[in-house]
Amino acid sequence: MTHAPVGRPPERYGDLRPGWHRTLARVLTGVLALVALGAVAYAGVDAAVRDVRWQDVGFRLDAGADGATATAVEVTFDVTVYEGTTATCTLRALSAGYAVVGQVDVPVEVTGDDRTVRETATVQVSEPAVSAGVERCIVP
Repeated sequence: MTHAPVGRPPERYGDLRPGWHRTLARVLTGVLALVALGAVAYAGVDAAVRDVRWQDVGFRLDAGADGATATAVEVTFDVTVYEGTTATCTLRALSAGYAVVGQVDVPVEVTGDDRTVRETATVQVSEPAVSAGVERCIVP
């Protein structure tokens, strides 16, 4: 006794014959993969050739007249840029609730042989601050 092979019922598993919808799905998947790869490559190259880099070194809270409430924050940071380039760094002071309570833009220029300079700037605050640092640096 021989048995005939049993096929998959198409109403249960779908039609297994190749068709234009499968080809379209494969093409769209390939295109999306290429777009994603391009975006990752662009982000990597952009980060590698960035004109400015920065590193927070530390901050110091300046006490107010009452000796307890900080009225300003002194921020120290390192900036690396190409010689003769001026960068603008945005410094922010934050409250205990992570609200921005002070902000200042500081121009930084490298004039010597060393591409990295250490800067210290003061950020005036409107409320008590608990931390401060560089938000970003850009080369306009």
